Amino acid sequence: MKLTCSTAFQSPFNVNFDDRQEVNNLCDLVSVARYDHTEAELSGTLKRENFVSTDCLIMDVDNDGVKVEEALEARILREKFFQGVECYIIYSRNHNKEKKGSSARPRYHIYFPLSEKITSAEQSRKLKDFLCSYCPYLDKGAKDATRKIFGVENPYGIYFGGDIMIDDFIASKNINEGNFDGKKFDEEDFDEKAKTEKKSHEPRKQIKKEPSQRIEFPDEIKHENFEAVKERLKESLPYKPYCTNEKKLFDGATKGRGKDKLKILPREYALKSKYIQLNPPNMIKFLVFKLPVSNFAVRWPNDLIPDFDSNLGGFDNIVCPLCSLESRRGKFAYLVYVLSTPIYTGAAEHSKPREFLEAIIAEYIKKLGAEACIYTGIMPNLFNSQAWTIREGIFRELSLNYLRTWVDLPPKSRNAKREKKEQENHERDRNYNIFEDVRLWAYRERRDYWGASSEAWFNAVLEKCRAVKNNYNFAEKGGVLKDNEVRVIARHIAKWTEKHITPEGLSDFARACANRRWRKESKKEYGISLLKQGWTVEEVIELLEVSRATAFNWKKEAEMKRENLTEQGEWTKKGISRATWYRRKAEQK
Repeated sequence: MKLTCSTAFQSPFNVNFDDRQEVNNLCDLVSVARYDHTEAELSGTLKRENFVSTDCLIMDVDNDGVKVEEALEARILREKFFQGVECYIIYSRNHNKEKKGSSARPRYHIYFPLSEKITSAEQSRKLKDFLCSYCPYLDKGAKDATRKIFGVENPYGIYFGGDIMIDDFIASKNINEGNFDGKKFDEEDFDEKAKTEKKSHEPRKQIKKEPSQRIEFPDEIKHENFEAVKERLKESLPYKPYCTNEKKLFDGATKGRGKDKLKILPREYALKSKYIQLNPPNMIKFLVFKLPVSNFAVRWPNDLIPDFDSNLGGFDNIVCPLCSLESRRGKFAYLVYVLSTPIYTGAAEHSKPREFLEAIIAEYIKKLGAEACIYTGIMPNLFNSQAWTIREGIFRELSLNYLRTWVDLPPKSRNAKREKKEQENHERDRNYNIFEDVRLWAYRERRDYWGASSEAWFNAVLEKCRAVKNNYNFAEKGGVLKDNEVRVIARHIAKWTEKHITPEGLSDFARACANRRWRKESKKEYGISLLKQGWTVEEVIELLEVSRATAFNWKKEAEMKRENLTEQGEWTKKGISRATWYRRKAEQK
C-alpha cells in the first residue's frame, strides 16, 4: 500500500501532502507515522475534490463509547471482528492518555490494505460506513477519504498477517446498504454503555497494603503456545539489530566495549545469532537478569514447570518470568521478562517512568541474587533454541505496577528532587571555584617560573589546586573531589598560562595597553585644544571621527578650563589669594 506524507508534525493548519511513500512492512509504516499523513493520493491540497485514488483504508479506534474495563486492545479487536484480515496497527498520540474528558484507554489507527485501488472518494466513504456499522468500536466521525492522520513522536505498532484483504472481507460478509449476514451488534446496547459511563472521573485513591499483600491481575496471564508468543515478540525487535556469535564480543558489548566489531544484519538473519539486540534504541521492552547457575537452580528446579495456580515453582516470592536461558557450558543463566508498555529513554521523554523502572530492577537484582539486569546493547537470543536450553515460563506482558507489587521499594524522600538539584549544582560549583581561585594565582606566579620546565610549573599548579581543594569542605554534601579531577583542572591552567603568559607576550600586552591609552588621551587633548581655538563641534567631529556626545563633553571641559584660566589671572594680577578674590566678588554683589 501507499501513503501520502507531509513534512509537518501534528500541524492542524498544514494542507500540503505531496510525498507518496511505499509501505511494504511495519518498519516502513513506522517511518511514515512520524509525520502527518493521509491515505489518499491527491492532485492538490488536502481537499475532498482533490482525491485521486487510494489503495488502503485507515480507521480510528478510540474506545470512547464503552467503559474502561470493556475497551478492546488491538489484538482482541482484530480476533473478534477481523479474523484473517491483513492489517497494521499504529498506536496514536493519545494512546493511554486522557482525551476530551475521557479517561485513559487504548487508542490506535488500523491500516487495511486493499486488493484493488479505489478511484472515488464516495466509494471509500461507503466502505468505511459499512465497517463502522459492522464494528461499533471504529470511530464514526473519522470516515473522510482525505482525513489527516497526525504524526506520533515515537511510533510503534503491530502487523497482523492475513489471507484476505478488507474489501474481499466485506464482500464475503455480503454487506449492502448497512445489512449483512452474520451476527449484528446491538447498537442500542452500545449506546446504553455510553450513557452509563461516568463523565467525571474521581481521582484514584491511594491503597495502603502490607508488604506481603500483592495485587492479582488475572487479565495479564495468558495461556498461549510459547512458539506463537515468540513469533509475536519478534515484531518488537529492531529492524536491523546488532548481533554476534562470539561470547567475547557479547561480554565487551554489555560493558560498553567491542560495539564496533558487532554485526548489523536484517532481523531475519540476526535471529540466527546467539546474541542479539532485543531492545530498539531509546526503548526498553525486554528485561534480562543474569544469574549464577547455583542461584538459578534454586529458583527454578529442573523437575518442575511453573504453574500460575501453584506456588510458581520456586518463584513463590517473585513473579515468574517468560522463560529462562541457560547455555550448555556456561556459568550463568538468564531470566527474561517482557513489559506490557515499553519504557522510552530518550532525552525528550519523561524521566519518572525510567527512574521507577530502575528502582524496581535494583530490588529484583537483590531478590533474585542476580549479578545484573541487561536491557541495553546485545543480549542472549531467546529466539534461537539451538544456542540455549530454553525453559518456558508463563507468558505475561507485565506492567510496572504489577512488578512493583512483588518487591518493597524504599520510601522516596519528599525532597529528593531538590536534593538531586543541589547535589548537581554543588558538583558543578566546586570545580568552578577551584579553577577561578587557582587561575588568578597562576597569572601572578607564572613570572617566577619563566625559566623552569613545564613539569615543574605543572607540579606547582597541582599543589596549589590540592591546597585550595582542602579549603572547601566538599564532604558535607557527599561531593568528595577525587585527585584525578584535581589533576585535570591543574593541567588546563598550567597549559594555558605557559602558552600565553611569557616575557614576550607580557611586554607586548603592556605596550598595547600603553599605546591604546596614549592614543585615547592624545586625541582628547587635541580635540579640546581645537575647540579652544574656535573650531566648531561639527568640524571636530568630522576631523577626529568621534561621536557628537564626546565632542560636546570636550566643549564643556574646554569652556571650564578657559573660565578657570581667566579668573586665575585676575587674583594673580592683584596679588591676593583665590579665596580672598571670591569673597570680595561676593561682597560686591
